[in-house]
Amino acid sequence: MSAARPRKSLTARRMARRGLFFVAPAVLLMLAIYIIPMVVLAVFSVTDYQLGALSTSFIGLDNFRKAFSDPVFLRALWNTVLYAVIVI
Repeated sequence: MSAARPRKSLTARRMARRGLFFVAPAVLLMLAIYIIPMVVLAVFSVTDYQLGALSTSFIGLDNFRKAFSDPVFLRALWNTVLYAVIVI
């Protein structure tokens, strides 16, 4: 059996809380700039959202089927991949 961990001192707990206080703005900024837009993008990608429309409906992967069956999109995707391979 392992020995019980010693309790953190009051000073150590205060320092940890202070550290979280300083990290909180960065976490909120990351949420606002990265995470929330990615969630909104994921929701829009599986709905038939139109700008200014009050309601949307779930259409699943239909948007992706349309995109990958469009020759213009496939050509643009190929050009992008080729450019990335050459540049990187």
